Amino acid sequence: MLLSALSSALAGSTTWRTVRDAAGGWVLERNGSPHVLHGVCYSPSEIGSAGPTELFDSGDAKYVGSFGDVFWDAPAEAPHLSWGALWGSGTAITGGRGAGRADLQAIASYGFNSVRVYSMLSRVFAIQRGVVSPAADCTRRTHAAFLDEAARQGLSVLVGIPMPIEMWHLSNRRGAHASLVSWWESVLEETARDLGSHPATLGFVLMNELDDAFNAFPGAAAPNPSGTPETDFFYGSAVKYARLVKRAAPGKLVGWALHDIPQWLGFASRASPRSPDGASLVAGQTYLAQISGAFDYFGFNTYQTSPAGLQAVMGSAGGGVIAGGGLSYGAPAIADQIKPLLLTEIGWAHSGVTAGVADAGSEAGFTHAGVAAFASEEAVAQRAALVLRAAYLEHSRLMLGTFYFEFCDEWWKARSHTARDDDEDAFGLFGRRRSAGRPIEDALWIDGAGPKLPLDELVPYSLLLQAIKDMIGSLTPPPPPSPSPRPPPLPPPPTPSPLAPYPKPPPPPPPPNCRAEASAAQRALPATHVPPERSRSCRCRTASGVGLQLCGREPERADARAAPPAEEAAEAAPAPAAAPGFTTALRWEAADGTAVSATTVSLFIRGRVGG
Repeated sequence: MLLSALSSALAGSTTWRTVRDAAGGWVLERNGSPHVLHGVCYSPSEIGSAGPTELFDSGDAKYVGSFGDVFWDAPAEAPHLSWGALWGSGTAITGGRGAGRADLQAIASYGFNSVRVYSMLSRVFAIQRGVVSPAADCTRRTHAAFLDEAARQGLSVLVGIPMPIEMWHLSNRRGAHASLVSWWESVLEETARDLGSHPATLGFVLMNELDDAFNAFPGAAAPNPSGTPETDFFYGSAVKYARLVKRAAPGKLVGWALHDIPQWLGFASRASPRSPDGASLVAGQTYLAQISGAFDYFGFNTYQTSPAGLQAVMGSAGGGVIAGGGLSYGAPAIADQIKPLLLTEIGWAHSGVTAGVADAGSEAGFTHAGVAAFASEEAVAQRAALVLRAAYLEHSRLMLGTFYFEFCDEWWKARSHTARDDDEDAFGLFGRRRSAGRPIEDALWIDGAGPKLPLDELVPYSLLLQAIKDMIGSLTPPPPPSPSPRPPPLPPPPTPSPLAPYPKPPPPPPPPNCRAEASAAQRALPATHVPPERSRSCRCRTASGVGLQLCGREPERADARAAPPAEEAAEAAPAPAAAPGFTTALRWEAADGTAVSATTVSLFIRGRVGG
């Protein structure tokens, strides 16, 4: 089945688009409303897993793989035969063998609103003796349960399509079997069509970090770099596959995730295709202009350790010019061609286990991949709060959001799959350890039963998690107050009997004689009272929505009024050492200004109102 019961209940889909605002900045819209992404990269491989295994041909044996896709639906008759125990909750997802680990619920609890996954595919890949099985013959996979759980937790999903290097680099394509290309193009379209209708799907990442100099930016430092057959193939593939996904999944975002190498942007903004095919690429336009026309965002994976580093990559200082022919994403020269940015990975390792970190006092060393590694969780927490906050505050006109790398430590990335022996496996917001005394070398899957339980225990890095949660909270505006309910309408007047005339309304009461009433009130005051020189008005509102209106009246000038009766004149004579006062009328009002009662009561109030 392509949609679960919950998917069917979620009417319609969710439409995403990137638009420019009135000031020229970029805004991400979700169903027409602005939305900022606070995401985390999610690839929950258990200890001992080989991770997203690369393609290989093992001779006569058929290799079957999913490239790290642990999000597929179980068979309807056996809901526990999937990896749903990692990200789902409850006991049904494990066949009653225990509760799911509820990773997605944990992600949402720390303020994240999106996840990036690296592989979701509509078919299981199968290859034998160098020939890939036709996609139609491969096992079908759907992902409704994972997307449903993400929707329940308020998370949007950025879906990775792990297309191999043969789809992007011309030299690798020349040696690839045609069945490989056919399989990936077919599965790309089918996957986009499957996932594009789900409300939790945010969009797609077509490629991750396959941007080397030879294929993406050769000769970038030259004054006038030229396109090559390799760059034609690289950028032409980007345009071709982006258009394919947009047709299959309208209303979803499409882009890629490159290295943090700005030379590609300098090259692509100046070079044009050498031999355009007229379909994916055309003559007379730069590579940048053509991929911008097909993409919704540009993603890049960055591990900058300071706001200044981000500024160099994303800002406009110095015209955005970077050594070696590079350009920053914020360079004014490409402002009309650039697409908004997603930081598809940003994070820092913090175990300090490699030789790059000499001792616990060192601020940072480097992993074997050249990425900064800090000596403590506290150092990473401080770094994350500083750099992530700068990304959102200083680059909000260009950046749509970030995806923190990553949810949990992944031991498969280091030298051993069963030991935490390199900082490359120490980027997580959570650490991991075997549960319930299970040996490190224990099996991960039991045929006919599903994942070996209990799953690895996740150990939160509390300082880091709290720092990021606080940062997200400080950037998220509070929800607007709910509008006050309108009062119910008044009942309609009674319908007159056809046998009797409609009753006439009673005559309105005569207008109050403020002067006479004030005089009557004055007669009750001591003879020492002094009449007011002026009167004031004020309104106070009560919790019930009913207000008091103090309607002041300015005393008339002596030369503009008739002389009062003798007794009034005598009583109104000034006397020394008296407190000032004013004359007022009192009436009740509803919150909208409508009088509740026509009765007017006059008072005389001593003292001052309003100072």
